[in-house]
Amino acid sequence: MSTKTNKIHYIAAGIAWAIFLISAVFLFAAYPSLPEEIGIHFGPDGEFDIIGGKAWAFYPYAVALISLAVFGALSFAARKVKIKTAAGTKYGIISRELVLFLLDVYKLIFSLFFAGEWAYSVLRQQALHPKAAVVAVDIAFPGLILAAAALIILAILSKKARKAQSNGI
Repeated sequence: MSTKTNKIHYIAAGIAWAIFLISAVFLFAAYPSLPEEIGIHFGPDGEFDIIGGKAWAFYPYAVALISLAVFGALSFAARKVKIKTAAGTKYGIISRELVLFLLDVYKLIFSLFFAGEWAYSVLRQQALHPKAAVVAVDIAFPGLILAAAALIILAILSKKARKAQSNGI
């Protein structure tokens, strides 16, 4: 894997974690001033549809943290997949770089949505920006499935390529 790919991967991961950590600082600063009952979840219109105790202010951060951990684990797995394909073979369609790029993009989207927009709205007790819900439903959640599917396809293609090479194809 190229040095440029590694740099981009680590920069994207660093930005995603920085968003999470900066947002967590805001959480700890704002937490004491939150009312005992807060809105924590948003309906399709962006307005709160679930109210809970103020401890639920940690909810978007927990989701962001779990997302970053899952994407980190998938990135680690993508880096460990052994690929032995020659350029231009029929199994060289999906590359490790493409999988890492997808994972990096979704790391940033999840971090921006959960530790950014959602957390900000909960801490300020304001409605979620209407376009933020579209990003979550139409991009972020399907992205997790897409990234995992790309990793699985990469592993399958890698296995087929090794089998083809061992058969002399």
